[in-house]
Amino acid sequence: MNNQTDKCYKCRFFCRYYTRGVKQFNRTKFGWCYKRSEVKDAGDCCEIYIYEPLKRGSKKLVKVCLNDLLTEISEVRKVIEAERDERKEN
Repeated sequence: MNNQTDKCYKCRFFCRYYTRGVKQFNRTKFGWCYKRSEVKDAGDCCEIYIYEPLKRGSKKLVKVCLNDLLTEISEVRKVIEAERDERKEN
């Protein structure tokens, strides 16, 4: 605990809690410490702190999200086409 920037939210053993919002998940001020096996405040610091470098997002996640969006758009298109075909028949 040499530096005041050694906060739990930057620690390798800290896993933050999230709550579900309307459009996204919201971070809480608390999380689980795997080393101490207890709930900790994100601003706390302790002697077992080990820095965890930031993770870069992968391109695979972007591909999966785009694929999901394209699937949803295709399903909407099928519904619209089915409704249009029903109207033509009547």
